Amino acid sequence: MNGKVLLASLVGAVIFFVWGFIFWGMLGGFGTVTSIPNEDQVAEAVKGNITEAGIYYYPAMDEGGNEEWQAKHEVGPLFMISYHPEGANPMNAQMFMFGFIHFFVSALILCLILNSVLGNLTTFSKRVVFIVGIGLFASVMLDFSQPIWWYSPWSFAFSSLFYNVVGWLLAGLAIAKLLKPQTEASA
Repeated sequence: MNGKVLLASLVGAVIFFVWGFIFWGMLGGFGTVTSIPNEDQVAEAVKGNITEAGIYYYPAMDEGGNEEWQAKHEVGPLFMISYHPEGANPMNAQMFMFGFIHFFVSALILCLILNSVLGNLTTFSKRVVFIVGIGLFASVMLDFSQPIWWYSPWSFAFSSLFYNVVGWLLAGLAIAKLLKPQTEASA
């Protein structure tokens, strides 16, 4: 692995980190995450019934499924709870550090893939399209699985798709500028 791959990964991670702050922190993810009516009462009911951290789904499927589960599933409601009983500081430095590491590792994987096909991507625009294409593929694969399999709203999937594709476009512009084929780099 060369220094340019590491530098491009670092720059891509910084850009994605800043974009994440803008999209989720300042723009609120386009309002696709909403509050729960009577949230304090709902929180108390959850606290009083769930004690361990985890992902919970209602209705829960017993081993092998059964008619009762199917009937509940057909009638509704359906919901999934990602539960963390201890609470957490929303501005925890460790969380931001892990988030940045996540962006760096993601950018590093992308840069390694890009570096392996660099000879075929001889122009800046081809490299940007390649990077955005990988970001689009990953986002469609992951974000669109949520409404298909877990009934989350399509608006959230499309908002996440927008976030990811724009993030990889912004990061991709810098990465494509930094990672060039040898022939273009010497020109």
